[in-house]
Amino acid sequence: MRKRTYSSNDNNAIMISVEQLQERLNCGYKTAVTIGKDAKARVSVGRRVFYNVKLIEKYVDKLAM
Repeated sequence: MRKRTYSSNDNNAIMISVEQLQERLNCGYKTAVTIGKDAKARVSVGRRVFYNVKLIEKYVDKLAM
């Protein structure tokens, strides 16, 4: 299977993959998946998994307060 490539304009994306979530949160795979699950931001589309950016941001802001 080929590795997916992402465009550089992902800053405005509504949904992101786990790899993009790792980059955005600056953490590892397991931590990114755990945060996505705790934030209830996980969305499955067929076999692919995405995370809702707004829910992730809201969850992280809530943790930081």
